[in-house]
Amino acid sequence: MLMRGTAGAMDRQWHSLRHGLAGLVADPSVKEAVVTPRMVRVVVQAAEGERSAHLLLRQARFSVETLPQPTIRQTLDMALELRSLTARAAQRAAVNAI
Repeated sequence: MLMRGTAGAMDRQWHSLRHGLAGLVADPSVKEAVVTPRMVRVVVQAAEGERSAHLLLRQARFSVETLPQPTIRQTLDMALELRSLTARAAQRAAVNAI
């Protein structure tokens, strides 16, 4: 896991965020999670492409045409949890800075 912050941020201020992210990064389907002041993005592996098409033709072919609703819901829940975790961590950091 790689975490980056703004200059002057104290490591101890983000300890609870790192602890909360442990479950998110433990999920092998999660490939990337990004949080900025303007957005939250979670990238997950929803399906696996056909290996032969990729090796021979460098094409991404998937056996599914639509994603199951539980997969979409789970990914949205991850993004909402990440937003909530970062908001709480930022509030604690602001309070501790005073």
